[in-house]
Amino acid sequence: MEDEFEETLKPECPYCHDSNGEFEHVLLDYDASFMEYLSGYLAYNSGELDELNSMIFELVQSAEIPVLKDGYLKNLWDYALENYVSDSTEIEFDEIAYFNLIDQIIEL
Repeated sequence: MEDEFEETLKPECPYCHDSNGEFEHVLLDYDASFMEYLSGYLAYNSGELDELNSMIFELVQSAEIPVLKDGYLKNLWDYALENYVSDSTEIEFDEIAYFNLIDQIIEL
């Protein structure tokens, strides 16, 4: 019964109309409730995400403040800046703002 319930929660892909969630053409199947990557390109190839995280961390450490218009990129920056800990080796990353930024770029 539980497996049957889980299957009904997965949305159908608008591209191929399958609902298993394991597609090469999916950028990311993300569970926002548990903040978990389920499948898709970014789930298996997080190099771009890691690189962006690293670049934001280096910029925050440098104390340079970029001029950004209001929007998701500014949200990423503000979140990183607000949660920066000077003795940390990484930055806390606002994944929701990142996904919204990707969605915004795709819609352009």
